Amino acid sequence: MLRWFGVLVVAAALALGACGKIVTLPPGSNPNVGIPAGDMMVRFRTAGAMNFQKYQYLIVFNTTGSGITPYANAQSTGSFQNFSFAFGVTGPAPGTAQATLLQYFTVPGGGPNSVRVNQPPIPANIIQLTPNDNGQGTEFAILFPRALFYLPSPASPSPGPLPSTTPPPAGLPNPVPTTAAQQTWYFNFFTLDAATQAPIDALGATGISDTSFSQGLLTTASFDQQIFKPSGADQVADPAAFISGGEIINAP
Repeated sequence: MLRWFGVLVVAAALALGACGKIVTLPPGSNPNVGIPAGDMMVRFRTAGAMNFQKYQYLIVFNTTGSGITPYANAQSTGSFQNFSFAFGVTGPAPGTAQATLLQYFTVPGGGPNSVRVNQPPIPANIIQLTPNDNGQGTEFAILFPRALFYLPSPASPSPGPLPSTTPPPAGLPNPVPTTAAQQTWYFNFFTLDAATQAPIDALGATGISDTSFSQGLLTTASFDQQIFKPSGADQVADPAAFISGGEIINAP
């Protein structure tokens, strides 16, 4: 049974019909990637216009340093193996889309089903969602500070503040020291049935059964990484659920 620790809804009721634009950059932004230093932007793309009421679009990260990609079979079974954090984008009403932050953590001594899901409360406006980033209804973008993924696990005592060369946004923890392996994150995109949370599609040639897709993200480097579904990949019936690819941009 999942345990919930508060709810975060980001960029509430943003208009789906508005033509999306990347946010205006503050002073000190990294000119090489076009987003603020310390941030990451993720673009999620589908073959047809997105349906935020019927589907939830999920971006999952593994930040543990294990080097393993999160796959849809872990969503299906509820094991959430190799899941650390995720953004779920869906809409409670026509013409709207909202983003929710999910945190996955292990309960010590919890046995085979020891992973729980937390929706941590964080300061408002930390995450910026653009529901129609390309003006065609087939892409959304999420911009967020990487320090967001240093939130402590609810199963552990909260660590005290630690020194950091880059001050985090107000209300977020200072980034903790990481090993070289933990500087590389792994990710996946899923389309879920909004009602049942069952996976419908994922990155990789065979969709939700795929365990071959794997792309690492070195968070200490500037990059603009394009993501493409392999040619000839298994199709799903509804183009609104079929993931075509996306993009991830990082500014150290």
